[in-house]
Amino acid sequence: MIEGYEYEGRGATGDECPPCPEWMDLEEAQWQGLRGINSVMAAIGPRRVGTVYRSGYWGDVSTVVSVKVRVGLVKRFGREVVAAVGWQITEYNADDVRDRTHFTSWEYDRYNVVLHGPGDTRPRKFRR
Repeated sequence: MIEGYEYEGRGATGDECPPCPEWMDLEEAQWQGLRGINSVMAAIGPRRVGTVYRSGYWGDVSTVVSVKVRVGLVKRFGREVVAAVGWQITEYNADDVRDRTHFTSWEYDRYNVVLHGPGDTRPRKFRR
């Protein structure tokens, strides 16, 4: 917990609030109910750890390795609160045989296709 600042969201009051690192996993940020998490979720789209998708722009297939949310202090009605202020996704790209980290919004390319999501038991059918 950052002393002297107010936390908003589930489980985020008083001594119950865990320390807020600069980056945290998406699931933790969702559980904390950080202010601004809905905007971050909209930008990330359906990508979660384990999601396999085909990029509509490049045509390559990537597997999401991690999704991190940047945590910071923002002013709200004259007081500073802890909020989600950014995000990054790390993916393994089988075509380039490497991991890459980026901040590209899901909506940037309307032709992105999820091939396999976390918890799926079989690949999805898709058209190109």
